[in-house]
Amino acid sequence: MTEQEFYQELLAKLDRAAESDKQLASLLEKIQSGQADFADSAAYWQKFSALIGSVLSQNAVSPGSGLNEEVSYLMLKSGHMRAFEIMSMVQKALDQKQNIHINPINPKFPEERARQAAHSLEDATVSEEVIRRRAENAIANIANTFHDDYIQENANFRQKAGLKCHVSRIGASKCCAWCAEVAGRYSVGSEPADFWRRHDKCTCKISYENQRVRQQLSGNGKAWAVTSEIQRRRAQAVQYKPTVLTQEQAQALEQQSLSRFRGLTIPGKTNKIVNQSRALEIFNAYDIPETARISAQNILNDLETSDIGKEVLNYLEEQEVRPKLTYDSRSGGVRGEEIGGEIFIYLSNCKDIKTAACTVIHECTHRRYGIGQSQWSECVCIAQEIKHRRGRNDLTESERRVIIKAVKEAYPEFNWRRGGIIRGRRSKSGR
Repeated sequence: MTEQEFYQELLAKLDRAAESDKQLASLLEKIQSGQADFADSAAYWQKFSALIGSVLSQNAVSPGSGLNEEVSYLMLKSGHMRAFEIMSMVQKALDQKQNIHINPINPKFPEERARQAAHSLEDATVSEEVIRRRAENAIANIANTFHDDYIQENANFRQKAGLKCHVSRIGASKCCAWCAEVAGRYSVGSEPADFWRRHDKCTCKISYENQRVRQQLSGNGKAWAVTSEIQRRRAQAVQYKPTVLTQEQAQALEQQSLSRFRGLTIPGKTNKIVNQSRALEIFNAYDIPETARISAQNILNDLETSDIGKEVLNYLEEQEVRPKLTYDSRSGGVRGEEIGGEIFIYLSNCKDIKTAACTVIHECTHRRYGIGQSQWSECVCIAQEIKHRRGRNDLTESERRVIIKAVKEAYPEFNWRRGGIIRGRRSKSGR
């Protein structure tokens, strides 16, 4: 039997063992139906990892025949791919419920550690019993970390992208004192140093959860509030039916729209014709009804009224960022959010065109400078809004104090800078 044939035979044995296990079959059905969370995937993968070790142990024989380093390595490599498939199914189902659009990240395969474990199964200086024990324990432990690696990688990435993430470690009913010490639920970045470590045959389950953080600036310009929600709720406050045009009707409408702007130029940009196509190049606004009180063109025109607004327009054009303008309703008066590099502006919660333009400025400032999750970053974004509203490039000392006071009252869970996002990376310094 060739090496590849033996590897395929072991895979078939592994699949048969998994299919005959009632607990695994039940968990897999729950995962595939989109009803599972990461506690379920942790339970599934812990048991499946043990099966990988068991199959290798049952086929471990004296060095020189049967199981060798390459076959063991390939089994781990296959397990790594399977772990990502399982976790991705859970992740996508959870994201769909919250309307989060971030692709799952597949952690890097632990190449060196896998090679070392696989090589240890060809150690001619130890007994066959030791080889079997190594196959069952070491291989299973490495496979089990695939789930932990996924949790750690994706939780960290999403926290940096602006989501609010927590990681949890739950010990078995009679877990050891060491595991009990690190067990618990922690916001990402605050977990104990040994949170991700495991001892042999550790049965702790590690999972995580994430949710959007939505920010709102009140209309009076002095008070701010923050709110978060676990599920995206599509309220039916705004209902409309898109107008379906024939190709001829669409062309006629386009010519009619363009004719309204012929002969106009943008100040400082001689002979540049102003037209509605520029608004659609900057914003993703194709599902906004024609009768909407706030349009992409309205927002573009308002942003052109200040230096801050023009800077944002230049940034959007240069970086090819297209904020999504939508009349989807959001609870809590949420006006906008920046998540994973994407910007969403909820026009139904903007009281007027100026407020919508300020929301674009606020979210673009988060994205442009890679800042967030701190009182300081909120002050920066809100200061840019106020400058645009008042048509100035500077604020008075009194205005700065009002902003800082209001932000600190509204965001008590944030530090001034420590733990926030600066240039896309989490800050560890500052108060």
